[in-house]
Amino acid sequence: MLRALIIDDDKLIRWSLKEIFSQAGHQVETAALPTDALAKAEASNYDLIFSDFEMENSSMASVLRALHQLQPEATIVVLSGLSKKQIESQLSGLPIFRIIEKPFKAEDIRGLAQEVQDSHR
Repeated sequence: MLRALIIDDDKLIRWSLKEIFSQAGHQVETAALPTDALAKAEASNYDLIFSDFEMENSSMASVLRALHQLQPEATIVVLSGLSKKQIESQLSGLPIFRIIEKPFKAEDIRGLAQEVQDSHR
């Protein structure tokens, strides 16, 4: 079982991802705002941080760096409507496990969760 933090300003995406992870037996918390995510990361430990890259009024590259400092053992997965090539340079030096382009498929997310869980054993 993974402890996951899902960060996305889109309520439907947060709900969808929470359902996918919860149905697989993982503990999930969500955050709609980067500030909420940082507060949760200060208060709890996570195995997986699953974050949108494009959030209004936020430099998510900076937020992800701060999350990595708070949770250095957590696996970070980035979700974005942008292509991988468009965001990779902004994330250089940050250990990103995977970048997933929107729209995503539920089975891809389930498989990713299993990969992360296997890597934490």
